[in-house]
Amino acid sequence: TVSRKAFDSACASMHMDAATTNNLWLKLHEQCFLSGGEHITPGVTPPREDARNVNSWHWDNANLMPWAKSRLKSLLEGLEVPNLPDKGWLRITKLVKCEGDCETNTRKGKVIVCFDMRVVVKWEGEINFEEVGGEISMPYIDNVETEDGNIRAEVKYEKDKNSPRCPTVVRQLVDSDLVPIVKHQMRYFLSELMSKSTKGPKNTTTS
Repeated sequence: TVSRKAFDSACASMHMDAATTNNLWLKLHEQCFLSGGEHITPGVTPPREDARNVNSWHWDNANLMPWAKSRLKSLLEGLEVPNLPDKGWLRITKLVKCEGDCETNTRKGKVIVCFDMRVVVKWEGEINFEEVGGEISMPYIDNVETEDGNIRAEVKYEKDKNSPRCPTVVRQLVDSDLVPIVKHQMRYFLSELMSKSTKGPKNTTTS
């Protein structure tokens, strides 16, 4: 974003007269994208000389990906299926990926949250004295797919391609106990995320 003071200074260095400078400034506001992608149409008040976006009137956006990664790490890592027999355990041990876009867009005082992310977590455990592990991928964390609280999950049941086939009992535990816990936390995350918009959080109680 270029301030009026800087613009005037640049025009003066080119020996441009005051009237031409002013006309060019107004013309720029009619045709150019300013202030982080704001399209200034005829009749819209040009940006202030001090560059302040008063009352969030002009288009502005904020990157929420750093917050999203940190929050998901806090919400997901350590999730564990309770009360497994024979000292068995099954838990989320790592946020492997959180990639894509997550941001707020502000215009005329209204805040809209836009997101399109892929989230992958690593799960590990020991069932019947056998070490197990894999990944849970949630590839469609976006405004459309999760609108009604739906979280699509894809499960990888082996640690790597050389791992033995995952026992059926473990697959069942992951599907029936661990995945629902992860989905619950993802809905909580989405509720927090949507609370950053003007409209506030949506109802995400769908199972």
